[in-house]
Parts: sequence; C-alpha cells; structure tokens
Amino acid sequence: MTELQYDLIENLGYKEFNAELLKDYWAFNDYPRRKFIFSLKDLITKYQFKSESKLHNIVKNCGHLKFTALLDCGICKRTFKIDHRRNINFDKEDWFKEQLTCDTCKRENIDSQVREQLSNFQNSIPLGQKYNLESPYQELDYLEKIFLYVLLTTKLKITDGNLIHPNNWKDFQALEANGVEYILKNIIDKGYIFISNTYDDVMLLQNELRNTSDTLQSYLAFDTLRELKKNLNLNFYNDIVVVLPKSCSSRQDWIVKLYNEIVLYEIKLKDIKQIEEFITIKRLNEVYALIDFICRQRHIPIKKNNALELDLIRMLKKYDLQHVWSIICYQAKLAASELYDMEFKERNRSRFSSEYVFSCHISSYLNYLESKNIAPKYPRNLPDNWVYSEIELFVSAYVIGNYKRWNEFTPREILSLWCKDYGN
Repeated sequence: MTELQYDLIENLGYKEFNAELLKDYWAFNDYPRRKFIFSLKDLITKYQFKSESKLHNIVKNCGHLKFTALLDCGICKRTFKIDHRRNINFDKEDWFKEQLTCDTCKRENIDSQVREQLSNFQNSIPLGQKYNLESPYQELDYLEKIFLYVLLTTKLKITDGNLIHPNNWKDFQALEANGVEYILKNIIDKGYIFISNTYDDVMLLQNELRNTSDTLQSYLAFDTLRELKKNLNLNFYNDIVVVLPKSCSSRQDWIVKLYNEIVLYEIKLKDIKQIEEFITIKRLNEVYALIDFICRQRHIPIKKNNALELDLIRMLKKYDLQHVWSIICYQAKLAASELYDMEFKERNRSRFSSEYVFSCHISSYLNYLESKNIAPKYPRNLPDNWVYSEIELFVSAYVIGNYKRWNEFTPREILSLWCKDYGN
C-alpha cells in the first residue's frame, strides 16, 4: 500500500481556535513506527482540560486530519476526514481498507455484467420448438392404458395438435400419479407422450438470472432492473405432446380403442400385483393428505418417519378411508389437548417431544383396537374439499361397475372388486 500523506486542515473561523493544540493533538512520529507524540494525558495536562471529552470537542472544532486514497477500482479516489484519534489505527496497515470500495464503479461493473447476462439469456431463446415425432409401437401395460385413457378423457386442455397444457399436466401428475410416477414414466418412455427439451437450457439461464436478481438488484440501474424483471416474467414451457399410434387416425379413435382394450381385458397375475401396489400407494398418499389436513387445522406438529408410516400402513390395510379418517380426527383431538397441557400446564410433562405426540396417539389407539379385536365404531365423511381421483372414478364405473367411491373400502376390498373376474 502506498504511504499515506496526511494534511492538517485548520478551521480558522472557530472562535476558540488553537493552532498549537491542533498540531500537538495530531503530531506523530514516522520511525520506527508511526505513533502519536503526545498522549491524551499529556495534552490534558499541558492545556489544562478537565476531561478527555472537552479536549476532543475543542480539537474537533479546531480542524481535522485529511488524506486521499485510491479506491479499489484503481481509478477513483476518496478523501477521508478524521476528527478523532479513535478513527485512525497506525498499528494496522490497511485499517481503512473496508472504506476503499468504489460504489460507483462497482455499480457500473455489476450493471454491465448483468446486462451481458441478460443479452446471453435473450440470445438463447429459440424462435420455436422443432422436433420429429415417431408413432409409438410398444405395447402398453394394463395400468398404463388406464392412466392414458383418463389423461385423454378428463378436463385437460389438449389442443387439436395434441398438446397438453403444462399446468394441466402438473395437476394430473399431482393427483393421479403421486407416488406412482413410474407409470407415467413408462408411458413417456414407450413414446405415447413426448416432452420436448427445447427450453431446458433457457430455463436454467432464467433461474441464474433469478438468483442474480435476488442478490444484486440493489446495484442495478433502473432500466437494467426493469429489463431483468421483464425477462424473469417470461414463461417457458416445453411442449407436452400426445403421440398417436399408427393404427389411430385421430385422438377420438384412440380413446375408443383404449376403452375397449381396458374393459375387455382379462386380468393376469402380474396385473394383480401391479394393481395392488397402485391401490396401496394411492391409499397411503390419501392418508398422508388427511394427516396434513388435520395437522394444519389443529396446528399439530408431526414427525414423518418410518415408524409413523408403518402405523399408517397398518391402519389403512385394516380399515376403509372413512374409518381411518375417524381415527385420525379423534386422535388429533386428544393430541391437541395434550400439546396444550404441555405448553401451558407445568404439571404435565410428556415423555415425548411435541412432534411425536400425535403419532404416538395413533399408534397406541391401533394397539388398543388390535388387543381388543375390535374396529372403530363410526366412519367419518372426508373433508368437503376432498378431490377424488379420476382414475378411481373411471375404474369404479367402467371396470368394477358399482359406481362407488373407494373411501368405503379397504385396499384389499378394492383389489377384490377390481379383479373379481380373475381366473373365471
């Protein structure tokens, strides 16, 4: 670092101006190391001050020490004013380094870099999506056909060009394929649904821009910030396309073909195993959804772990969803009461932390029912905003044929109804 050159600035207009005091206060040696010649005690004695504060106040009004330093940009300079000894540190060579940031140049550099990043992002956006689709030829499994049929016949927005709206696709994944994403993946892998990757790189660059906005927006010029926000508001969706087999000339032809293949299909042993897995996973996700619902409603913390899941599986295998919901509601009421006592009544000291209370109530009640060999007495209607699976409704109406919702049945009962014709 370049040796600093200090200048003493005098305030001659101050009525109590004392040039000798000012010079003595700021006098320092340069060898062997820079330090003040007179201590504060020496100055108080020499000039007969009653306190250090009075000394500092007079000196501050008499003048100050000044020096100029080159900022970190290497171009600009800044003048520093020091009016108190505590603001200078001769023992530390770069004691004012943190003050050498050139905000103007830093803002200009960051703004320039972000503009370049914006330009790269804009240049990466393709004019359109181009791809070649080949008709699929691999045979679909039984469940895959059901998923695809429901996808094509529900209230999804599918264009004349067989494009599925991305938001509808996400909704279908969340409701119908939660936990069984592998079924949709198989349909995609076999070529019946095509998802382009045109905008993959664009969305990655846009995410980088979003991170830039979060960390650097305070440094950006107004026009740059406006341009950044405009580009972050752009929505990019890869095309999701339903691909027809060669045997079908239209989507409606394919829907009819899939329907006939489903309702006339003779279920095989391998299908039963896949159906059983699908029903169990579906029911487990429904139970978790009910747990989440009641925990939000009653402000109950819960730890989701293997122990909880084992109890939920134990419960869903023995009871239908309405009785499972009845158990959950009642045990949530008891858990909420215990949690209240834990928080507000010192005499109540639960041996569990709060996030385990609800799951322990469920486990204990299931043990009680099993020990007494009894079932919960009353079913309970599911929440009013409960959304039923379209796959469930389709199977109930056109495969099982009883038009009943599955919340009345256990997974084993659903499997029995679904596969009732197996072996006949």
